[in-house]
Amino acid sequence: MFHTLIAGVAIWAATAGATEAQAAPENVQMTAPPTALPTMTQTVKPDKKRTKKKQKKQKKQTKQQQKQKQTQHNHVSEQRREALRRRAARAWHWRNAPPWAYGVFLHPHHHHGSHAAQASAPQRSVDRTGALSIGIRGGTYLGAYTAENRVRDTAFSDFGLGVAARARIAEPLGLEVSWANHDQTFEAGSARVTQPLSASIQLFVVPWATVSPFIVTGVTWTNRNYDDTYFDGLGQQTVRVQDQLFGPHVGIGLEFNVSESTSLSFEGKRIAYLNVEEADPTIPASLQGTMGLNLHF
Repeated sequence: MFHTLIAGVAIWAATAGATEAQAAPENVQMTAPPTALPTMTQTVKPDKKRTKKKQKKQKKQTKQQQKQKQTQHNHVSEQRREALRRRAARAWHWRNAPPWAYGVFLHPHHHHGSHAAQASAPQRSVDRTGALSIGIRGGTYLGAYTAENRVRDTAFSDFGLGVAARARIAEPLGLEVSWANHDQTFEAGSARVTQPLSASIQLFVVPWATVSPFIVTGVTWTNRNYDDTYFDGLGQQTVRVQDQLFGPHVGIGLEFNVSESTSLSFEGKRIAYLNVEEADPTIPASLQGTMGLNLHF
């Protein structure tokens, strides 16, 4: 019986210890040292559809930007060409002027895929800038007697010879002095002798070309010595004048540049006299046409 009692006490003690051991984790807070978690590298596969869509969008934006830049470039180029054309049109061909002033023509030129205005020098036959020239002239002087209180005007034309001297102060601009003697017969006692002396400004349109048109204007003084008779439709009339007339003149001409040192000129001008008296039997205007040879220095 004693042994039985000891065995019961031992069982009870073992049971109580086990109960306390199970209750201990509920009341005791246990801290464990932190431990580093292993890192894992995950490989993500690219989305091909999304990448292609993004690349397509970028290409579209790039094309739009290039198109805008090209449009702006073309607009600026056109404005520049127009400005250069206007600048060339206003140019007078002076010796010390910039290159576009010497008869330069502007034209569009395709260069590296874009339009750009470029200047090319004209085909130049001669350069008369600063040249001096002398020449001989031959031509006619056309006038008329008035028909006031008579039936008709009576025109007359006299051949003449003369000389001219010119200075080209600029390639398109010349100053000329000319004198001619127009005589009805070139004999003693001629019925009509007319001697116009003219000072002119000449403006050449294409002075570098072989054929150069020009405009002329200036003043003319004319010595007259007339002792003439004419028929006015009713009968013979007598004219006796010895005086000097003056007035402005205007005309046009052509110059053919044969070489650097020679040229041929053809000129026609109208003279309007300002000091013709009322009793003067001639009309207050005349025409003079000349042609000649010039030597340039």
